[in-house]
Amino acid sequence: MLACAIITSVSPSTNTRPNIHLTIFNSSDSSQSQSPPQTLMCRPRMDSQAQTDELSLIDAAEMRSELSKKDSIIEDMRRTIEELKQQIIKRDRSMEACKETIRKLLIDQSTMERKQAKAKCMEDCLRIGQFKPTRHREEFREMWADGWAFEEISKAQQRIANERNEIINASQNLRKRKPTGNARDLKRAMSTGSTSSDGMVPSTSAGPSSVSLTDELFAKPELPKELTLQEYLEQEEIYRLRKVTCCFCHPA
Repeated sequence: MLACAIITSVSPSTNTRPNIHLTIFNSSDSSQSQSPPQTLMCRPRMDSQAQTDELSLIDAAEMRSELSKKDSIIEDMRRTIEELKQQIIKRDRSMEACKETIRKLLIDQSTMERKQAKAKCMEDCLRIGQFKPTRHREEFREMWADGWAFEEISKAQQRIANERNEIINASQNLRKRKPTGNARDLKRAMSTGSTSSDGMVPSTSAGPSSVSLTDELFAKPELPKELTLQEYLEQEEIYRLRKVTCCFCHPA
């Protein structure tokens, strides 16, 4: 038995199926007459399935490439996010360190200013004065104690008051030694005193200037020297100016 397949027509399109005609010859008996060829369709779905498999493979490759691209993009974004998180953590740490440094500096500055203020307060207390607890009978009271500045002011006031009293006493003694004369003599003495070259007026005091001793070896007090008009006016002007100066330094 001899079989032979003959392809009658093949379409160039991929969507159409080729027409395959199968002709079967039976040669078992040479004496028998030849039968007409028989044509059959064989394997009609193989090409379409192969094409579908190829298309599915192409689609799968494209999908895998797209997925790989998406995975790479996602990985890059994750890496960027991690880097940004690390930068944020570093900045937060640096900010915390800066805050801690500033806090320490402020504490040191405030401590130093407090110490300086305390030292200045102590100096002012010593200079001006302060309240000190003083025992009064069975209890303690806060009593004010002047500082060295008030003590110096009190000493200066006392010194000025003593000088003022001395000037007042000297002025009273000078009035007792006022020379006798009228106003014309006083004016004349002032004019002569201003026109004199040396400014010295001879004294009219009488008696020896040395101290005389008695038989009992006691010294007699010297008699008060009589003043001229010029000397009296000069002394009076000096005492007046000193009194004005004392009144200006320490008003009554």
